[in-house]
Amino acid sequence: MGLEQLVNLSDPRLRRWAIRLFKLLLLALVAWGIHSTLYGGWRQLQSEHWKVSELRPAWIVNAAVLYLLGQLGPGWFWWKTLGWLGQPAQLSETVRAYYIGHMGKYAPGKAMVIVIRAGLLRAGGTTATAATVAVFFETLTTMGVGAAMAVIILAVRFTEHRWMIGAAGLLWLIVSGPSSPAIFRRLVRFTGAGKLDPAMADRLTHLRYRSLVWAWLPIAAGWVLMGLSLSATARAAGFHSSLALIDEAAFCTAAVAMAVVGGFLSFVPGGLGVREAALLELLTPCYGADGALIVSIVSRLAWIVAELAISGVLYLAGRGRPLS
Repeated sequence: MGLEQLVNLSDPRLRRWAIRLFKLLLLALVAWGIHSTLYGGWRQLQSEHWKVSELRPAWIVNAAVLYLLGQLGPGWFWWKTLGWLGQPAQLSETVRAYYIGHMGKYAPGKAMVIVIRAGLLRAGGTTATAATVAVFFETLTTMGVGAAMAVIILAVRFTEHRWMIGAAGLLWLIVSGPSSPAIFRRLVRFTGAGKLDPAMADRLTHLRYRSLVWAWLPIAAGWVLMGLSLSATARAAGFHSSLALIDEAAFCTAAVAMAVVGGFLSFVPGGLGVREAALLELLTPCYGADGALIVSIVSRLAWIVAELAISGVLYLAGRGRPLS
């Protein structure tokens, strides 16, 4: 038997085994990334002069729920983008794929996010090219809205933190350009996505500012919920701010937006280390150095456990349907 026969994937049995092997490798990469993140965070938490027994479970649950609710806005926007690209994806299936896809960001390279989300929607008729383009546009838009909110919040409510305003402005400049519909269309053509899907160029014309303005609102609401989740995490760890409740929520919203955008731009899996370092610096004026460190670590652990829980539930809920 020649080598060309050994690697002939037209054989149904060989193709099935190749797909199974790929899925196992994918699962192993994601599991390794999640384990490293959880283990590293837990070890760092144990090394601090703070007892885990002081954690308030009710507030942790609140933080986890608020975080998961905060993902609905971007998930809905991804569905809208797929619709603009002429894809038949259902809202429930898209949101399911969006949540489960979060697990891929902890694998090296972050490409697993695209692989998981595209794979979960393939059975419904969504093309891999459209799913990939939509992932990039949703992510860049979400980051752009978050950075813009940080600039506005800090410039209006916290003018004394000039360096934070400058940093937020810089982050916004970096991510806002690629998320502009006109520039994004050029980037897609430059990458050659049109060759894989000739109709993509025409569909991209549906990405217009007039359509996007209203779509930004659910994303902005999602960032606010993440800010509230961060504030709830501080309560769970026993730290309080001298700021009024609304100012604390606003400050946390700006901080989490800057940290997440910074982690995204770092290309580190899950923004591990980068996001915590940013939160440590950004939250110090609000909770002090010790509080900022604990809150950054606890929030990371709470959010990844929440992602694991919702991904498991949603995966099992749709297990009877074909995923690829």
